[in-house]
Amino acid sequence: MKVLDLETLELKSGYHSSVEEGVSLMEAVAWFNKEPHSNYPQCACPALARFGVGLNYWFDDEHRQKLVPFIPKLVGTRNPALEQARYEYLLNATLNVLIPIALRTLADRIAGADSELADKFREHARPFEELPKIKYSLARDLARDLARDLALDLALDLALDLPPSDPHKVWDAAIEIFGKAIDLTVEEVQE
Repeated sequence: MKVLDLETLELKSGYHSSVEEGVSLMEAVAWFNKEPHSNYPQCACPALARFGVGLNYWFDDEHRQKLVPFIPKLVGTRNPALEQARYEYLLNATLNVLIPIALRTLADRIAGADSELADKFREHARPFEELPKIKYSLARDLARDLARDLALDLALDLALDLPPSDPHKVWDAAIEIFGKAIDLTVEEVQE
């Protein structure tokens, strides 16, 4: 197997059957931690892995490389005491921050051609910012976990699939949110 060099690593979009084909963010985390090839390595928090897979998929090649510094930080993040809090943080940040940024940048993009429609997009951004924080019970049944995963996937897809004039605003905000979720501590969750 090739040696992982974070200085020269180029993250690729999609799933790869081996490191020789290329690696996505989470495949690189598995490689870095010497785990079997996977998008969901055992060393990483499932919430962070799901969000990371989404970012890796939606980002262009340039922004995808900004995820490389997170590879060593993701190792060792699997912690049941933080998993629900990270899901909640990532879902709320996606709904309250990323979607409004995406809607406003989309409005900016079309403002010259259709100012009325642009205003509607700006108006639609406001309710997302004002959504109350979503809390999940700590029930660990399969249906709840599946619903949680789908909610995060759908919110992230919506935020990153809107065609804003400058997708980098959304992507940069997503990188900041991802970093904060990685650094979340048990003490912060208990506050």
